[in-house]
Amino acid sequence: MSAPTITAPKSPYRFVIHCLQALLAIDLVVCGVFCMNQMLRPQPPLPKMLDDDPLFAADLHKLARDARNGGSQQWLKVAQALVGHGHYDHALACYRHALELDPKNFDASFGLAFCLERTGHLDESSQHYQQLTELIDESGHLQTLGQFSIYDTGKNHLRAERAEEALKTFEQLPNFLPADYQRAKLLIRSGWIDAGLSLIRAPLQESPQSKEFRFLEYRAKIAKQLVDEARLSADLLERSQTTIRTNFAPDFIHSYRVLYGFDRIFEDYSKIFDTKNNDRMAAKLEELRPLVEHKQLPQYKAMLLNLAQVDLDRRLPEAVLKSVQQLHDFKVDNAHILWIEGTALDLQGQTEKAIPLWQRSVTMSPNASLHERLAKWFESKGDLPQCHQHRAQSHLLQARDCYRNNDLQAALLQINQAAKSAPDDADVWFYVGQINRAAGQDETAQQAYAKCISLDPNNSRAHQWIK
Repeated sequence: MSAPTITAPKSPYRFVIHCLQALLAIDLVVCGVFCMNQMLRPQPPLPKMLDDDPLFAADLHKLARDARNGGSQQWLKVAQALVGHGHYDHALACYRHALELDPKNFDASFGLAFCLERTGHLDESSQHYQQLTELIDESGHLQTLGQFSIYDTGKNHLRAERAEEALKTFEQLPNFLPADYQRAKLLIRSGWIDAGLSLIRAPLQESPQSKEFRFLEYRAKIAKQLVDEARLSADLLERSQTTIRTNFAPDFIHSYRVLYGFDRIFEDYSKIFDTKNNDRMAAKLEELRPLVEHKQLPQYKAMLLNLAQVDLDRRLPEAVLKSVQQLHDFKVDNAHILWIEGTALDLQGQTEKAIPLWQRSVTMSPNASLHERLAKWFESKGDLPQCHQHRAQSHLLQARDCYRNNDLQAALLQINQAAKSAPDDADVWFYVGQINRAAGQDETAQQAYAKCISLDPNNSRAHQWIK
């Protein structure tokens, strides 16, 4: 007879244990699915070298994390940040993924076409620009994108040396001055000179000081061998100041560059700069100093220069000279820094030390007000030759500025003063001739050209105008 089986009493916790095991298994499955999902999610490709701007590196990694768990707009932001810092190849992949997530993301379409153009894929770039223009709706923003898409397609054709295709593309943008300029340039270079001149007539009437259109006029008249008319165009070209934009890429890139990294911080400073509040500007610059100090970055040099200028405006020469010395340690030396250093020394009563710095400054970059300041100092020391030389240069620079701005009466006043101070300066007499001729005083102009040639027989510009 077998022994009776003894059954252990059921534990009251067994059910609870089974439930916990089931929950743990579910958690493991959920975590596994989540981890697998995270591993399978595409990750924005980032450049390996970002040491030149550690703040940008931090901003970019945050954008990449957001994009990994986000949608088309998050990928677009990564792409735009990369474009702002010149990483076009990496931006391409981000723009493509943004479009996969949202094919109607117009900003991503434009950015993709832009990066393809920047990396030399001109035909593919033009295809994407064309696709974008076909999707444009009535929104003003999108109309602008469409306009620039057509214009950039034309420029792609130019880079690929397809002149006929470029001309047809620019013709799609009537009354858009950059496109009119490109069309006129193509026509004149292709021998259709009268058509080119006809096209630039209206823009020159609207903006007679346009350098670009005036230069095309000059080129066209040279091509037609209209020598006298070409000389007049060249004369007007010298007094042209306003320009049209023919390359919009720098603006596109800059708009994203200032959103991230050190440039974002310096953009904040620029907003304070517009207030002209020197104390606030100095405080902001001191706040920025620890972020860029000891990193040998270009931004640090820019910050030091700005700080030196602000402290100069606050009349703090010791602080100015400290920043200037740091700039010298970085081997930074230009006309503006020399002027700042000289002015700080002058504030300290060390004018004797300031003078050679100011002289070097005007040699590197002529400055009318600084020439006048030097003239007064040499006059106070009884050095009249040096005084007259600097005073003549001051009047000459002012005369040239007025002449190029078509303020001929002011130009005449200044150039006559320059001639009194430096009667043996050939450059002064050349501009006496130029300004008087522009003012319609031909006899005086001819006498001035003759005087210029007597002082400088090899002055080809005076020979060009003398009769």
